[in-house]
Amino acid sequence: MSQNLIIGNLYKRIELNENFNTSRFSSSREGILSIDNNIILFCTLEKALKDKQFHYNDYFENDFFRWDSQNPQHINTPMIQRMVKGEVEIFLFCRIFDKIKGSSQPFVYCGKLEFSEHFENTARPVHIIFESIEFQDRPNAELKAIYEWRPKENRINPKRKSVDYKISKRNFKLENSKNTNYTIDHVKVRDRLLKQTNYTCQGTELGTGKCDVRLQDHPHWLHLYHVNSSLDDNSPNNLKILCTSCYQKQPVNHKIKLLPRVRDEIARRRINILPPSTNKVSQKPKILDKNNLDSYKTIDLYAKNRAVKVYENSMYIVNEASTNDHFNLICLKEGYNPRRILVKATTGQGDNIILSEDEVKSARDKSSITDLFVVYSIIIQKENNIFEVKSGKIKHLQNWEPNENALTPNQYNYEVPQ
Repeated sequence: MSQNLIIGNLYKRIELNENFNTSRFSSSREGILSIDNNIILFCTLEKALKDKQFHYNDYFENDFFRWDSQNPQHINTPMIQRMVKGEVEIFLFCRIFDKIKGSSQPFVYCGKLEFSEHFENTARPVHIIFESIEFQDRPNAELKAIYEWRPKENRINPKRKSVDYKISKRNFKLENSKNTNYTIDHVKVRDRLLKQTNYTCQGTELGTGKCDVRLQDHPHWLHLYHVNSSLDDNSPNNLKILCTSCYQKQPVNHKIKLLPRVRDEIARRRINILPPSTNKVSQKPKILDKNNLDSYKTIDLYAKNRAVKVYENSMYIVNEASTNDHFNLICLKEGYNPRRILVKATTGQGDNIILSEDEVKSARDKSSITDLFVVYSIIIQKENNIFEVKSGKIKHLQNWEPNENALTPNQYNYEVPQ
């Protein structure tokens, strides 16, 4: 029933009973409500007149929404985890003031959200950044007011148990340790560097050299990266602007969620800026140094580089996937949709391979194309204490989606009786 909601329209809580087929809105005053597979967020943005313990910082920043959970909650709270894992649809309702001249104000429906990332050093409440997947480029007056509202002052939550932090208009100062402290002028530093780089990523990508993707229309896909991981060191040589794709691949940022449509859009833009030479077949195969690798790593590396060569020979630009992805490569070619490549290696006949549950789910994702690249009958020898692969055969399944009948469970999760 929730599809009857209109973005930008005003709603009182009681009016939502019909939309979500419930009566809970009549009595509940909670800021977060779980109904079936839906989570509804109610946010009153202006909290100056509320007790300091309720000074949550909730506000839009272009097409992202910054949100503080309730005080008892942290990232592992079950309801929060359901949002993180994408198990529920998230609906956002906002208003600036709860009352005007004693009259309770309705909420503006702001559309659906998807989890993007959270600040790891925050808890009780945890600070989360959602992406507004139904962000309106031409909002009505009510919605525009919500989009443009910002906190007017620094706010400190005195009941925070894990780490105190101050938020002031797009600025986070973590006061837990020296190496995790953003400086007070962090936002100004980021904005200045964004302008200096013309909103362009300064990262690098496998097979393409510099990333150089420009995201002026999506500035929240660009992050201020501290090379030495000290967030209070804003010296010029320590700062880079990285797109979300490059930023996620940094060791300290690997838990940041990269939405598939964000990754694919960044990948699409990279193709349009690549020089003609990068669309040619590489003269040097990307065989990496195999010194000190064990046999398993050597086999996996061999299979991955076989896949790189095959797709480069088909005029694709090959990028490594992030550590959070459930595939190995992303292949790009102008005029074609990005292809995800899952690479598997075995010394056997390749009739059976091990797939994780996440790999199966990723391959069945209708929003992307996945190929399965199996290198089998691999012959490996050890010479001078270094493993070398002598040969291997290929099975290449394009537009692959695992058939349910071909899947066999090989593990069970067992709950031990008390």
